[in-house]
Amino acid sequence: MKIRLNEKQIKFLDKKFGCKKDDIEKMDIEEWRKIREMCFEIETDESLDFEKADKDCDDCDTEDYLMASSIIDLPYEK
Repeated sequence: MKIRLNEKQIKFLDKKFGCKKDDIEKMDIEEWRKIREMCFEIETDESLDFEKADKDCDDCDTEDYLMASSIIDLPYEK
């Protein structure tokens, strides 16, 4: 897979899921889909936690939320 991730995104994936750059480059479309789904779960959890703190979830700007959000929409590219 082509890597269209920046260094911060790669470090985030390594920290959260133990995925190194080499691992990401070897992923097939299903493996990448699972990573995106896990990022979606992080984004959702962060948003809900933000809302539980009586804050507007549309304003969620935690580091994990922003990083996960930046990865979710990245398509798989061979």
